[in-house]
Amino acid sequence: MRSPSTRHLSIKISGTASHYLLQLSSCNKSYGGQISKPLKLEKLDELVKDIDKLAMKKPDKRPLAREFGGLLFQTVFDRKAADFLREVTATASTDTPLQLRFSFEKAEELARLPWEYLYDPANERFLALQAGISLGRHPQVRLNNKLPHSTSKLKLLIVAATPLDKPKIKVDKEVRAIRRAFDFIRESLTITLLENTQLEHLENELSTNTYQLLHFIGHNIFPDDDPTGAIILETPERLTHIINAKQLADLLGKHPTLQLVLLNTCRAAKTIGDGGLINITSTLLQTGLPAIVSMQFNLSEKVAIKLAGSFYQKLADGHSIDKALTLARIDLHDAWKHLEWGVPVLHLHEGHGNLFGPSFTPRWQNRKKLSYQFTVLSERGWEHTLWFLNLVYICLGLSSITDGINYMRKRINAT
Repeated sequence: MRSPSTRHLSIKISGTASHYLLQLSSCNKSYGGQISKPLKLEKLDELVKDIDKLAMKKPDKRPLAREFGGLLFQTVFDRKAADFLREVTATASTDTPLQLRFSFEKAEELARLPWEYLYDPANERFLALQAGISLGRHPQVRLNNKLPHSTSKLKLLIVAATPLDKPKIKVDKEVRAIRRAFDFIRESLTITLLENTQLEHLENELSTNTYQLLHFIGHNIFPDDDPTGAIILETPERLTHIINAKQLADLLGKHPTLQLVLLNTCRAAKTIGDGGLINITSTLLQTGLPAIVSMQFNLSEKVAIKLAGSFYQKLADGHSIDKALTLARIDLHDAWKHLEWGVPVLHLHEGHGNLFGPSFTPRWQNRKKLSYQFTVLSERGWEHTLWFLNLVYICLGLSSITDGINYMRKRINAT
């Protein structure tokens, strides 16, 4: 199954604070004009700071996000621009999806804002939480990597850095969530877990194997002398080894097969200070990576685990990268009342949303096959199939439920 053909709405903002220009275009329609309303950057920045501090807090903080997103919407989109946006988004659905592509030229003050909380007051909705709409940033850099649709099997590298001198991370839970997400498509994707995360080991792993996806679990840091930020790997003694954004970009830039990098670490998409739009993500984008998902605020561990499992599950179901992230946001929003659904940021190059080739069999179809196998086994007198499978799965330490089914079928055939 392939994702339905996606329409696009380009939202480009250019210029500087004294003269911002807005350009909207979709299919054969377009609208352009100057952002005429005074841009209340101080107020927006105050709200962003509140969201940053309170995104993980209870009680319900959605009114805060609505205030920010509504103010942003009403400031940037005048009546004609808002009408154009609503007309294009009105027909978006799961069958006719729409991708909102934000791009910024010089407008760094606006680019650093969390557009994921954009809220349409008239329709009372967050655009990023609509199942038929996906939202992403369109990188303004040249794309070096080409999507290898001919690849019969994709490979995912999980890099889990847990130095002993940093707070402990529940790596096992996140890895299990990722494995479960891909459990039914093992013929299309393999997973490698790198737990010995010294820099030389990561370099060796990437140089000796070909990966299309990389998932990082760990901490990051903003050194006093480097507001861009850095990730933390490990020394041979399993202590903190700081890898700055340029080092990471140089490393990943050498591997043109990478199609998606997910940095499940706090604030990798956050710009610190007033030195321009510079952070870990923007530095990685200069390498020409097709797609990066990173976090603009802090993310609680339980949400990080849920995000990873849900996002990859949607990819395994055959959805595009942007659609998978939208559905994962909705899952987070439905599960909790706080604002962490808006923390992930997607940077995606045009035409690089689908990871799997046209012959890919999605997860949901394989699940139907397995459900049928359960029915057949039950009809053969194995009413305790599910109980027996769970027992086998636990006692033998099988790597997946499909291994359990295969094992059980062999036992049945032997009888």
